[in-house]
Amino acid sequence: MMKRQEGLTGISILIIVMFLVFVASLALKVVPVYADDSAIKSIVASFDNKGDMRGKTKKMVTDAFIKRMKINNVMLEKDQWSLTKKDGDFLLVVDYEPRGELIGSLEFIVHFHHEAKFAAN
Repeated sequence: MMKRQEGLTGISILIIVMFLVFVASLALKVVPVYADDSAIKSIVASFDNKGDMRGKTKKMVTDAFIKRMKINNVMLEKDQWSLTKKDGDFLLVVDYEPRGELIGSLEFIVHFHHEAKFAAN
């Protein structure tokens, strides 16, 4: 009587381990991008109609935004966010695309967009 094979072969185990290593390396490179975006999203949300920016100038709001980014240890280039004042309201728009290298010439691009509209006067 022939004995039936049970369990995985060495090659099957190797393939599973390689897949798990690939997923782990992917996570190590992509998860920090989402963690930074979570901080940026909370910064933008902190401006949304809280009233603490009422009566502030555009420069004061800009300085507050930059200060909150520094506190949260995230920084965006000036072309990645904008602050406009129109009809007695401020509009803070953050729109950026972080990029990173995965493996060799394989790269990722993630697009994020956040807005907050709050009273200026």
